[in-house]
Amino acid sequence: MLQQDCFKRNWLQKTGEPLRSFCVNTPTADLPTQLIETLISMGNERDAQAKAKYLQALPGGYGEGDQFVGVRVPAIRSLAREAKKQATLDDAAVLLDHEIHEVRLLGAVLLVELFKPARPTRTPSSNCFWPS
Repeated sequence: MLQQDCFKRNWLQKTGEPLRSFCVNTPTADLPTQLIETLISMGNERDAQAKAKYLQALPGGYGEGDQFVGVRVPAIRSLAREAKKQATLDDAAVLLDHEIHEVRLLGAVLLVELFKPARPTRTPSSNCFWPS
């Protein structure tokens, strides 16, 4: 709820008009939509321009046609870790098919998080080098 209030405040400061119909954390919105809107709200124009230049998002370049919002990778990773608790493979597929570069990256990181094995608990009996 705190993130939603912060986003509403930022929207009001940027545009000067109250946020009426759009909310990041609405219960009716599906998870990919929530993640996309959260990611867009985290964007930074300067970082977006730097990423577009680095990935050659110009005609004839490597990333031609890509759109960037300017979210850094550590923030995307933490968002994926939070989302993995309720995400499905279909949610990741929706993210991977988006036109914004960082949203596709979020989909890829979310897949890694979904398939990451749980850490086993270390006990003396499970360690083959533990002295008997």
